[in-house]
Amino acid sequence: MSALPPSLPVPLHELPDGTLRVVGTRVPLDTVLAFHLAGDTPEAIHDGFPTVSLADVYACLAYYHRNREEVDAYLARRAIQAVELRRQIEIAFPPHAYWAKVQARRAARRA
Repeated sequence: MSALPPSLPVPLHELPDGTLRVVGTRVPLDTVLAFHLAGDTPEAIHDGFPTVSLADVYACLAYYHRNREEVDAYLARRAIQAVELRRQIEIAFPPHAYWAKVQARRAARRA
């Protein structure tokens, strides 16, 4: 009987802010999983993000399915961070002020 090959490493690295990205790309694990959970096939995910190899898409999905509780907790933390970031951006750059500027520029062009 032959020995089993060693386990393959998970193709993810963690940034200082806690974001998990696919090694060698700027694609976060969140994005791969969002498309997977929306029903996209691994091949469709690879087609949409060609910097992520098909093998790495499958490896990320395997990691998710093997560590679902941990990854779901990570995704929940990231969702909270996204809400907070949006709040900070909207405080710094209020959307109503932005749209008022856009409407003023449009009106000026029409005049």
